[in-house]
Amino acid sequence: MMFDDSIKINESKKRMKYTNFTISAIHILPACDDKLRNCLKEDWYFFNDRVGFDKDGYGLVVNQENPYLTDYYGRNIRINALVGVNGSGKSSLLEMEYRIINNLSCILNRGKRRKAAETLYYIDGLNAELYYVVDNRLGCISCQGTTIRLKLPEREDILQLEAFPTHEVKKGTEVMMKDFIEWARQGLFYTIVTNYSMQAFLANDYLEEPVYLLDKKHGPIPKEGSSWINGLFHKNDGYMTPLVLNPYRDNGVVNMVTEHRLTLYRLSSCFIHARNNGRQFISHYDLHRLYYEYNPAFVQDKLIKNWDVSETAIWNYRPNKDIPTYADVILNTFGFTSQNLDWENDMVRNAALYLADKTLNVARYYPGYEEFKSLDNSMNIFQSTTSESAHYLELLAKRVGTHSSHETIKIHQVLHFLTACRDRNLDKAEDFNLRKAFDYDDYVLHVGGMPDARNMYEILEFLPPSFFTIKIELDHIDTEDKRDNDKPIPVERLSSGERQYLYTFSTYIYHVLNILSIQQSSRVRYRCLNLVLDEVEICFHPEYQRCFVYELVNYIERMEINAYASVNIQIATHSPFILSDIMESNVLYLRDGKTAQKKDDFKNPFCANICDLLYQSFFLENGFYGEYSRQKLNGILHSLNREDHISKQTAEYIQVIESLIGDDFLKMHLHQLMDKHGITYEKAIDR
Repeated sequence: MMFDDSIKINESKKRMKYTNFTISAIHILPACDDKLRNCLKEDWYFFNDRVGFDKDGYGLVVNQENPYLTDYYGRNIRINALVGVNGSGKSSLLEMEYRIINNLSCILNRGKRRKAAETLYYIDGLNAELYYVVDNRLGCISCQGTTIRLKLPEREDILQLEAFPTHEVKKGTEVMMKDFIEWARQGLFYTIVTNYSMQAFLANDYLEEPVYLLDKKHGPIPKEGSSWINGLFHKNDGYMTPLVLNPYRDNGVVNMVTEHRLTLYRLSSCFIHARNNGRQFISHYDLHRLYYEYNPAFVQDKLIKNWDVSETAIWNYRPNKDIPTYADVILNTFGFTSQNLDWENDMVRNAALYLADKTLNVARYYPGYEEFKSLDNSMNIFQSTTSESAHYLELLAKRVGTHSSHETIKIHQVLHFLTACRDRNLDKAEDFNLRKAFDYDDYVLHVGGMPDARNMYEILEFLPPSFFTIKIELDHIDTEDKRDNDKPIPVERLSSGERQYLYTFSTYIYHVLNILSIQQSSRVRYRCLNLVLDEVEICFHPEYQRCFVYELVNYIERMEINAYASVNIQIATHSPFILSDIMESNVLYLRDGKTAQKKDDFKNPFCANICDLLYQSFFLENGFYGEYSRQKLNGILHSLNREDHISKQTAEYIQVIESLIGDDFLKMHLHQLMDKHGITYEKAIDR
């Protein structure tokens, strides 16, 4: 039940065919609703110079690119930045991008099976266009009210999609799945967004934007009091909707306990991968120990929530030979019977029921399992089967047992666990106690995996199942590559900046690997990925900001993501350290909701002085020190410039303030004015 070699993404035949992809421009049209524009103007916004106006000044064309700069950030990697003060329009422009993708997603998903995913709502009054380039060919998503015109880079024609048919909804109004799949192949892209700001993506902020539910049977239905942003924190739709926002918010609320638990799962594989490949996942830290502890309540809580069954039913479950249940048929198909597992062992029993639960949920939720939707009406883990349902359950178990992707990875993990219990007596091993905390390396050896596996998918497949809680301990490594901590450092004890760093990178790695795990030709497969990092420097020390672009590119290359996908990165930032790593042609300056001046009027930010960048790119016309102190200093300078006589008390006050100033240049100018009034101060040579 391992990942089949024919499915692993490290095959050369699966490598990326595209050589470049970038989001290039957004055009806000005159008819766009003011509520959607926020502070933005009816104008063009260019993220980079990959596109420009034709010689007549009407249409867009793809500009030629300097071949020496094509792979500057690495093969198939492009990076752009948006800068400006708070309120300049950075997040508003990115939200316009999300709205355009959201409306396209509503039409693409109309009539599709998305049982476990959040509802998508079509935004009324949106008139804007998103332009992008794939392999030097122009693509465009043009949203004009209820009509979307889609120009795919690999097609010459323009597809016209209608959200609101003029008559009763007719057959053919919805996008056929085969067309959806083909459009993704022809250059449709997937966007992954992170914004950890507490004020970001609050559902109430979008309630004034009118939205519609695009119902297959009844046409568009107005939905007052609904927020379109909630539909984009989705999961369990098989990555069909080409946009996901992170972290998950429930009406604006982020459950940090849940977020941390999910992050530990993602981090565990990242730290193992880094260790086994001789690298550090986060600078100056090595994995010390990864260990697990059994959580007996995990499966019980999940079964009660998913199937509304009692604790007694779970505790008393044993395979039934006479009248098999859904769980019985699934487990039997996987090779687990009443004879070859210890059903009196609650851990083994919980693992078996967890396997049945995950198998049924794959059929119930994921759109790639349409052929099993007949099980929906009667599906329950302890439901007795009919000959027909038993047949479909056997087919389902065989399918998920051999199918390898993010949808089935947890099934494979528990399969390895139960197989080891059946064939190796893992649950009874004298040298390995599952009831106590155990190491990852020991566990993998006992279930037949390789602790030193270097491929991420092999690592993921042999992780302990989710009913074991994860603990990660690290060692801090000094500048001489030596451990300098007396005791292992739990990941929970890292600083907020370090943890934010881990949260951000693990989120992108998780989603990207999930997307790339989809290999079947019958599925929507995106190979152009747009990574959006809004307010990325939150909690980051300047050194983390300075190294951020370098580390991000290294992660992408180490994971070989750019070998299987073309990656565009959009960074909205206030950090001059990040901006100094971005080429001038890839920076969009915003001020008061519009593009700020011509780039020729700006100092090139690439490898530029940080103070120059602060003054120019972030519009700090009032200097680089705190406003309170600036006002106090201005008061002193005013007194020294305007008054002929300075009182003794004022002179003493000026002497005290002068002694506190840290900037030598400011001191020099202050000294000149103090000399004029005969106010003494300590000479620099005496200090």
